[in-house]
Amino acid sequence: MTARFLEFSNIRGNDLMTPRPEYGFPGLKPGDQWCVCAARWLEAFEAGAAVPELDIELKFRPFELDPTVPAEGYDYKAYMAQRFGSDVGKERANMMRQALIDYGEAEGIPYRFDKITRRPNSFNAHRIVRWAQGQGKGAEAKEALFRAYFSEGRDIGET
Repeated sequence: MTARFLEFSNIRGNDLMTPRPEYGFPGLKPGDQWCVCAARWLEAFEAGAAVPELDIELKFRPFELDPTVPAEGYDYKAYMAQRFGSDVGKERANMMRQALIDYGEAEGIPYRFDKITRRPNSFNAHRIVRWAQGQGKGAEAKEALFRAYFSEGRDIGET
C-alpha cells in the first residue's frame, strides 16, 4: 500500500485507513501488504494513484454458481425460497445479502436485489465476457453485465 493509493481509495469512498473492528479489519497504512479489489486497483492505476511497477493482466474466468439453471431461468423469489427454504437458510441468505449490500456501498456498487425477478442461466453472459476479453473489453463487458443484473434487475440470461 502506498499513501497515494490509500488516499485515492478514500476519495473514491472506500476508506481503507480506518480500523473497522466489527469486520475484523485493522485499517491500513503505507507499507502494509493487503489484497485489494483488482478492479479498484486498476482504476487507481489508470488515475496515476497506484504503484506502476506491477505488470498486471486482468483476466476474468467464468464460474456458474448453479449450472443446473435451465436456459429460461427461474422466478427469483421461488428459486431463493427453494434454495434457502428453512428458517436458518433464510436467515443466512439475508445476512449474506446484507453483507453484499454493505460492501457494495463501500465500493460504489449499488446492489438492488429488490429489482431482481429472474434467476437467469448465465452461461451466455459468461461467453460474452470471454469474447469481449479477446477484444480488450472484458472489464467493460463484466461491469455492464453485473450492473444490468445486480443494479438494474435485468435478466442477463436473455443475451
